[in-house]
Amino acid sequence: KPFLMDQRRVAGLGNIWAAEALFGARIHPARRVDSLGEGEWKALHRSVRATLRRAIENTMKVTAGPEEFPEADLLLTRVYGRAGQACRRCGSVVERVVQAARATFYCPGCQER
Repeated sequence: KPFLMDQRRVAGLGNIWAAEALFGARIHPARRVDSLGEGEWKALHRSVRATLRRAIENTMKVTAGPEEFPEADLLLTRVYGRAGQACRRCGSVVERVVQAARATFYCPGCQER
């Protein structure tokens, strides 16, 4: 995930959409960039595009943390801000960890290490 948060590499993605894109691609946020295969890179690229398209279509512009979100905005997220809740895809419990001083949300069932 820190790779996706590096604005020199992926400008404008941000913490929320990085977590959502990794979830969409089924990539664990702690995976090292150099461990991703070609298929995973392609899946991540597709997921980043789809995630941002969904955000734009729903005109969701967020600069606050999950504790400051209106509940309606959280309906658009699949893992971000949903720690302790069931994953909408597999039913596992969404977890929250801290990476590079930022909250990271992921599903251990969908995003195996």
